[in-house]
Amino acid sequence: MNPEIKKQWIAALRSGLYTQGIGQLHYRKESGSDFCCLGVLCDLAKQAGVVQEFENSDDTTSHGTSISYEVEAAPSGWRKTTYLPVPVVKWAGLSDPNPKIPGETLAGKNDNGYSFEEIATAIERNL
Repeated sequence: MNPEIKKQWIAALRSGLYTQGIGQLHYRKESGSDFCCLGVLCDLAKQAGVVQEFENSDDTTSHGTSISYEVEAAPSGWRKTTYLPVPVVKWAGLSDPNPKIPGETLAGKNDNGYSFEEIATAIERNL
């Protein structure tokens, strides 16, 4: 993984600026947004101009409206909202859209109750 992006990602996960959610990269709701740990990396890629953020109005649940990160708007129903898009994988210097660390994927850790702090430590030690 790119060492500078790794530092940024770990710092963002520990910053307290992101509320942790499950099941999607990012949900937007009236009270704010929820992010998977992978969604935090996507948000950093968006800030760096690597991808754009798109609301998926056809994918709204009790969690909120799902957000995808793409280079350009995709046809309805085609959006990928659970793993890292290819441009983010390449930008971050990763080899997998759902990076694996010993024992589990990062999305699995996120959705199985590990805190952003615990995930940040796992990234720090294993990627």
